Amino acid sequence: MAIGAAISVVVGLLFWPRGARRELARGIAGFYRAVGTYLDHAFDRVLGIEEAGGADAARGLTIQARDRAAEAFDAFLNEKAPSPLDPQTAGSLLSAGNQVLLAADLLDVVSGRMGYEATGCPDGARTVHEQVGTLLAAFLRLADQLAFGELKQDSARVSPQALRGAALQCLGHWRTDDQAGRGALAVVIAAEWVQNVARLEDGLDGPVAVAVAAARAPWWR
Repeated sequence: MAIGAAISVVVGLLFWPRGARRELARGIAGFYRAVGTYLDHAFDRVLGIEEAGGADAARGLTIQARDRAAEAFDAFLNEKAPSPLDPQTAGSLLSAGNQVLLAADLLDVVSGRMGYEATGCPDGARTVHEQVGTLLAAFLRLADQLAFGELKQDSARVSPQALRGAALQCLGHWRTDDQAGRGALAVVIAAEWVQNVARLEDGLDGPVAVAVAAARAPWWR
């Protein structure tokens, strides 16, 4: 009986699920997916593609996912076990999700409270929307890496040139149509925030790779 118990302990140790660092990676992955959906809704509303309403439900789910990720981060800090993932790197991943959440909130204010929507410049809005798709695909790639523990090839990158062209097109339309001002500014604001979030994403490849490696490492490392 003692031998059986010993074997059970050994097997349990060998298949230990890598502790809090694995749950942290999964929690942040869930947060990234949720906040990416919320950001998508927020951009769509500024670009005049979506009516109000969808963003509110997406934000509620994002807050729940953020809280789960924060709990996983606290558990990771309290574990106090040796880990290739340091608290600063782990914290930067959580902080990035919070920054994307803030970006989505600000875009929601722009369209909701301030009333800016790109209904007067459809071509420019369409170009920015395409770049939003590229942005969100890259963000989802990071989430998948964290969730499944596999590094993936880089996806397409946001084009600052395309965004700049869309903004200039809409501002030019404003010069010939006094009523197009708010729509033009909506495109300019959306284009700027696509670039802001893209710059944030560019800095996440390294921390995500460290988190993935830590999640895949045996529990004793």
